Amino acid sequence: MAKFLILLAATAAVCSAAGPTQPDSRGRCNEELNKVVDQNNMCWYHECVNNDGYLEFLPRRCAGGSKISYNFVQGPENPCTVNFDSVIGYDCERQQPSVDGPPPCHDSSVRLQCQNGGVAVYEADKCWCDCPPSWQGDELCRLPTKPVTDLPAGSNICVDGEPMQDWCKLDYEGGCKNNGICYNQCDTFWCDCPRPKDYDYYGKRCELR
Repeated sequence: MAKFLILLAATAAVCSAAGPTQPDSRGRCNEELNKVVDQNNMCWYHECVNNDGYLEFLPRRCAGGSKISYNFVQGPENPCTVNFDSVIGYDCERQQPSVDGPPPCHDSSVRLQCQNGGVAVYEADKCWCDCPPSWQGDELCRLPTKPVTDLPAGSNICVDGEPMQDWCKLDYEGGCKNNGICYNQCDTFWCDCPRPKDYDYYGKRCELR
């Protein structure tokens, strides 16, 4: 855990080293709360706000350890996503232009084969399946899981087996954020996000909103 905290602090420091530049030229501040990626810096985005009756962009910094997705130049989606490939000293400078559209996992020819009612979603340029509560056992929603009602955090929800290790204790991928509760699957963890209809937290680690 200590090693993880040191890594997160280091990436956060690098992330904040460079400030915002300007909103992507394809973005428009014509609707309040519309979010537009920064043209040059992947650690900042711009939000359209009402300032005394006038709409204008204000820069917003991503949380430490996250960056802007290359997908969707603007829209209601929060552009800050978990930085899956984070290493100490990753660069916030944009290496390629954003593509105003969904990542490849939404393309019909390469769509994830989510099963049992799972839906393909994305974080940054990585895709995963958002599985129903009773099918959280693996990344494609193929394995059933135990119900989590009244189970303490860190409990085993692997059906007919035991987790390969205590994934929640390892906290190896950032753990659950925003008060999400971690449960151990067979080969990974699952975060139960708090009251998604009220707080709108979702994603593998409840890090999206």
